[in-house]
Amino acid sequence: MLETRRYRRLLAGLGIVGIGLVAGCGGRSGGVVFGNAEYAYLATGTNVIQFSISSTTGQLTELIPNTAASTNAVAIATTGNRYAFAVNRGQGTVSQYEIQGDGTLKAMTPATASAGSNPDAIAVTSDSKFAYVLNSGDNTISEYAVAANGTLSSLTSPTIPVAADGTSLVITPNNRYLYATSYGSNTLSAYAIGQDGQLAPLTVPTYTVANPSGPAVSPNGNFLYVPLSTVGVAQFAIAADGSLTPLTPATVNTPAAGNDVFAVTPNGLYGYVGCFNGGVPDSPVGQFSVGVDGTLTALSPDSVAAGNAPYGIGIDPNSKYVYVMNENDGSVSEFSIGADGTLTGLTTSTINTNGAYQMAFAKR
Repeated sequence: MLETRRYRRLLAGLGIVGIGLVAGCGGRSGGVVFGNAEYAYLATGTNVIQFSISSTTGQLTELIPNTAASTNAVAIATTGNRYAFAVNRGQGTVSQYEIQGDGTLKAMTPATASAGSNPDAIAVTSDSKFAYVLNSGDNTISEYAVAANGTLSSLTSPTIPVAADGTSLVITPNNRYLYATSYGSNTLSAYAIGQDGQLAPLTVPTYTVANPSGPAVSPNGNFLYVPLSTVGVAQFAIAADGSLTPLTPATVNTPAAGNDVFAVTPNGLYGYVGCFNGGVPDSPVGQFSVGVDGTLTALSPDSVAAGNAPYGIGIDPNSKYVYVMNENDGSVSEFSIGADGTLTGLTTSTINTNGAYQMAFAKR
């Protein structure tokens, strides 16, 4: 029986599904020069599992200790590769961590920051200054400053309204705009990010989009991709003022229904979407090339099989590996990205994590 996206979101409070996707990137932060070791952090619905990523095979290996304390973690983000934040849906909090030199997460003091009711998604600006949490229970976005020590503090206006039944957030690479999807409201909300981090609705504050879920912005900041639950992926051009214009075609088809989260490789060449597909094993992940004009073109083959209900998609900072979170069987499918963008399962193609919502990355 086809399980509706709305029903799945209701189950999130019971630790069954997760929302959102944010990937970290490498570079310098706070005077620290980062190396080439890559790490991944998985929100499982109960805690956060921490992994190293093999530079030669892409396989995930659990660190010691293998978990970081959290409760009902359904979304996770990293910032500057110094800090990580996990959204605890049932508790209405955000766990705060410092990323240690060996990739493990160390709880900050205080260990959590307060969010709103039923927080589902988190996004952090690439300059590590601000963070935003979407609260589906009270239809708000919480706004935070990120201190020099990584802790979160509410901005002067701590929240801003968002359309009901919110699902995900995404920020443009230039840190000027934020977009929020609201599945049940058929709404894509658009905000400007002020120099003080405060969000303000754009001149065109909302767009009607059918059952939108987890969006992605191209690395050059010019294009926005929004998966639609039943009909494919909507593709938009992002103007200098943050306004959106549909590309031609306005949507591209996907291999199956129930499109949940779109992800673009950090090098901007390829995109992938998980298809819920009614909730069955070996559900497809659609694979696309990204044109210079932003349009998506299905690769050949147009999909690869993952687990039961592929939802979250994580791509390592070097654009070499894809990790797919399968929400119904609580596993992670592991793939390498070929020269043509198509995915091939790693030697160990699936790992059982007893919960798989969302993944974020760091490079130390």
